[in-house]
Amino acid sequence: MNFFQINKWLHSYDLSCYNYVKKNEFYFNKFYEENKPNNHLKGVNVPLEDGEIYNIISQNLLKIILQNYYVSPNHQNHSLGIYKQDNTNNIRNPHNHILSASITSVFYINPPKSKEGGGITLYFSNLNEYITIHPIPGKVYFFPSWVYHTPEPQTSPTPRFSINWGYMSRIRPIHKITGDLW
Repeated sequence: MNFFQINKWLHSYDLSCYNYVKKNEFYFNKFYEENKPNNHLKGVNVPLEDGEIYNIISQNLLKIILQNYYVSPNHQNHSLGIYKQDNTNNIRNPHNHILSASITSVFYINPPKSKEGGGITLYFSNLNEYITIHPIPGKVYFFPSWVYHTPEPQTSPTPRFSINWGYMSRIRPIHKITGDLW
């Protein structure tokens, strides 16, 4: 499993089930469209909480957590969130997941090319200290759930899909290699 420390608050890993996920991209689009809230909101998470796809992705993410972080047993089942992002405007909504998880993860099924935008910005300690990364297909990104983040606009008209998932630990997570305390 390839670990890369982007900074103290952001780690990336190879997602071993990425080819399986990519093969099911049509399913994610169909599931999202069939289950999204029936209102004016765009880019809302749609929970995927069971089934074969859920089990395969969740098991892969859990394996990464247990191999790389000191955590307590997960005391809360956390659904996968499917997020369809089609913003080509400049709207940003910094948010975090502190109430639902200790560690947040996200990966992109079909990120736009880097020159087309569509990155993710993570804010550390205050909104003036941040990093913007362009997601790489096949990589999953982990960060503490208190970190504010927001998807960036894109110029490509093709919607991008991200999958997010969280792990709730009763103790603060510690990375086994770096010693980073999240």
